[in-house]
Amino acid sequence: MGGTGSLGTCANIFRVLFVFANIIYMCLGLVAIGFGSYSLVESETYSFVTGNNAANGAAVLITVGCIIFLVGGIGTLGAIFRWRPLLIIYAVIWTVAVLIEVAGAIASFYYSANVTDGAKEQYRRGWTEAIEEYDEKEEAKNIVDLFQSRYDCCGLDSAQDWPDFANSSLPMSCLCNNIGTGNCAYVTIVLEGNSTTLAAYDEGCYDATVRFIQRIQLALGITGIVLAIFEVLGIIVAIGLCCCITNARGSYEVTNTAAMGGEEKGRDLSTCGKILRVIFVIINALATLMGIGTLAVGIYSLVANRKYEFITGNDHVASATLLIIVGTGITLVALAGIVGAVLRKRFLLIIYIAVWVVVIILEIVAVAFSFVYSENVTENVENRYRDGWEKAIKEYTTDTAAKDAVDTIQKNGKCCGLNNATDWVELNSTYFNERLSLPDSCKCESGSEYCTNFTLEFDDQEYPQTDHYERGCYDSTVDLFQYVQRVSAIVGVVFVAIELIAVLLAAGVLYFICKAEKKYESV
Repeated sequence: MGGTGSLGTCANIFRVLFVFANIIYMCLGLVAIGFGSYSLVESETYSFVTGNNAANGAAVLITVGCIIFLVGGIGTLGAIFRWRPLLIIYAVIWTVAVLIEVAGAIASFYYSANVTDGAKEQYRRGWTEAIEEYDEKEEAKNIVDLFQSRYDCCGLDSAQDWPDFANSSLPMSCLCNNIGTGNCAYVTIVLEGNSTTLAAYDEGCYDATVRFIQRIQLALGITGIVLAIFEVLGIIVAIGLCCCITNARGSYEVTNTAAMGGEEKGRDLSTCGKILRVIFVIINALATLMGIGTLAVGIYSLVANRKYEFITGNDHVASATLLIIVGTGITLVALAGIVGAVLRKRFLLIIYIAVWVVVIILEIVAVAFSFVYSENVTENVENRYRDGWEKAIKEYTTDTAAKDAVDTIQKNGKCCGLNNATDWVELNSTYFNERLSLPDSCKCESGSEYCTNFTLEFDDQEYPQTDHYERGCYDSTVDLFQYVQRVSAIVGVVFVAIELIAVLLAAGVLYFICKAEKKYESV
């Protein structure tokens, strides 16, 4: 076979897989270009307020999409025409791309959780200008109305920003009908010394602006990780294809039993099989470490989030338990794969493949649910959070679990109460009734974010609150729930991609083991 230069079964399998994978890459490249273009258009819509923070990420995604499409075409041509230089170029470019994409994904994940001071200042400056120029510039009017309508908010920090910044009443996009639902409430604004009460959104749009940018960064991070994993699969298949093409051209010889004169040599795997087995063992060793890491993250999440249970219930338990189960399963199955590959036990590899296929299907379903719940909080969950908060405020002085939950969320979330700080008065809190002050966890450092001065009314008397958080903690509570769901979804996406690679490698190792055994038995 090597003398004629024709490819054997090994090379044909690799070539089909490689061409198929590169067609997928080209499609992914087009998807990345499309998603990046959509993000660029969306970011342009919001750029008056957010600046170019979102546009930069979208431009990077478009560039990556173009590269993926072009390199996928190079790989396809290299496989069809059996031209090794193209395949080598392909593997080198993908290796560089993987390193860049992993770095970019890490940066995106970081910025999805941490907004820089410069970005925050840009958002505040943009919102202030948009409100001031609302009646003068159509661009400002469109972005403000779109944001306020889509995210049920009004102004930058509150509805009062309209009379303060623009000396005007509230625009229609601030008004709502269903009092008590979401952020819809009776809002009193003061315009030229006159007070007016309207049914409007009582939450400012600053937090919604930050969450909007964070969602874009998170989506870019997930996309980068998924693409990087698929590119690793392409590199593996490209190396295997180069190996088989070299074999067909006579660069190495596969010895059989008669030529070597020994039974054990007849059982030897081909060079391609050995390379594939080494790669398979390495990946499963990494999978074992990842499984142990996932198990540890699940246990940590289960323990760390118990302090919030009084308010959030046990929503985090399901995700943490899933991580523990998945981590344990990954560790055990990966070890089984290593044993099966090293000892050449076909039944272990068959079990390995079957288990992973089932796990992949279950994880895809779980990931879908996690992404849905990371963006949409059900009415049942919302009501449970509100009931939990009301109960925690009332029992703050009598129940240690309630106190710990409230203090932790108020400190970390830079907030006070459920809807706002007045909840400590309106819910007839024993703490406020006895001390006529808010808990220490509502206090803040003067000049820090969300830190303000305000007055609470109780029994027809006013009690000034200096350097306290006034905004409510409902959004922080929801963000906590969504963060847990989002982390679970990201972990699931990464594992599904890695498991697909593992299944393909296991199928390749199984094929070469069967081929070697069949050759031995035929002698």
